[in-house]
Amino acid sequence: MISIKNSTYAQIAKDLHEEASMSVLFYVILAIAFLNIALIVLSFYQSKQTKKSFESLKTSLAKLKSGESADLQKDKEELIARGERIIHKYPGRALAFLLWAVSLSLVLTMSITVSDFVRFSYVNSAISYYHQLDAVSAPFIDQSERMSLRSKFAQIKSKQDYVAIIERLQAIAKQNGQSVPEFSIW
Repeated sequence: MISIKNSTYAQIAKDLHEEASMSVLFYVILAIAFLNIALIVLSFYQSKQTKKSFESLKTSLAKLKSGESADLQKDKEELIARGERIIHKYPGRALAFLLWAVSLSLVLTMSITVSDFVRFSYVNSAISYYHQLDAVSAPFIDQSERMSLRSKFAQIKSKQDYVAIIERLQAIAKQNGQSVPEFSIW
């Protein structure tokens, strides 16, 4: 958990950027690719199974027609039952598997996407908060301290780094009677 937080704060140091939209796009493309591959594999598997079943059915039908069967009625009923299984069983199972696979992949993809969205939303809010505090306290900071704080901001590696910068800017603003907006640091 600490490394996730630290990587989040390292993202803050990069300032506002488009990583969030690129990441979401990557996951959407990944999900679409996975679904397409699953559909292709499933269709090949299904067609192979159906072809085997039809070949077996054809062989049995040929035996029935040629009269090689000892019990014609029994073989006829078995042949009809096998044909019905081919027609009803395989497409239903394939569809159920496909729906299960698609649902699972969508749940996983959406979970990853939502967690990334929340993280990137926080990163952008934290960056905006820094810029807001910087603007509020700018008239009361000499140029060298402001540049030092900007340099430290660009080098953030952990929550402690971020908190130290924010607390310094808040203190400067409050000492000079400025209102400081609220922000909940994760």
